[in-house]
Amino acid sequence: MSLSVREALQLPAFAGADLQVLAGQDGLDRAVRWVHVAELPDIAALLKGGELLLTTGMGLRDIGAAHRRRYVRQLADAGVAGLVVELGRNFGQVPAEMVRAAAARGLPLVALSRETRFVEVTEQVHRAIMSRQYELFDRVDAINREFTNLLLGGASIGQILRQLSDAVGNPVVLENTAHQVVGFAPQDGVAVTTLLARWEEHSRTSHDEVGPGTVHLTDGGHRPAPGSGSGCATNSGGGSTSWRASTAWTS
Repeated sequence: MSLSVREALQLPAFAGADLQVLAGQDGLDRAVRWVHVAELPDIAALLKGGELLLTTGMGLRDIGAAHRRRYVRQLADAGVAGLVVELGRNFGQVPAEMVRAAAARGLPLVALSRETRFVEVTEQVHRAIMSRQYELFDRVDAINREFTNLLLGGASIGQILRQLSDAVGNPVVLENTAHQVVGFAPQDGVAVTTLLARWEEHSRTSHDEVGPGTVHLTDGGHRPAPGSGSGCATNSGGGSTSWRASTAWTS
């Protein structure tokens, strides 16, 4: 539920900016963690990643093409979500070497042809980010209540698995520590035989376990697990995802 660069650029603060995405179109779905306004050519060392960086190019105007290329590369290495350059004060157009460097690294590079109030951009983006976070907290709280009620009500493993499948929007397989299937909850469009075959393939592969309250993804990411207990998840191919729940749910 994070805010993407694409969604940030659609906020009212950018409405009159006459913006143009010059490079990195495939990266517009990157998550924006924060907005930062900076004119320093060596700002990359101070960033943490996920920033939507706003600049008028004041610190880039007189440093030369090679330094501007390095500037873009350093931002990409720092993991910024995107670079937004306001034109007019320092550049009539974004220097070609910056566009090429951004394209080579897949970094979203956006030009604003009209003066834009960066303070409004910052306020609106941060407000949208916080709103998404509150929505996520509300959803997590609702899921926790659902699973707590199931457990207190003496729900069966099958009921819990079906509720988990609905919560994550994927088929679910529960196995014990010996990798034997204890139960499962398929979803429409996924045959049981296909689900179990994919799960068997995943179960034979090695992967790192994660702490209680999280699930592990094969792409290296992690996400909170619904309800209580820990788990592990993997994309098992063919558009379906199987989840391995903690044995705490079967004891």
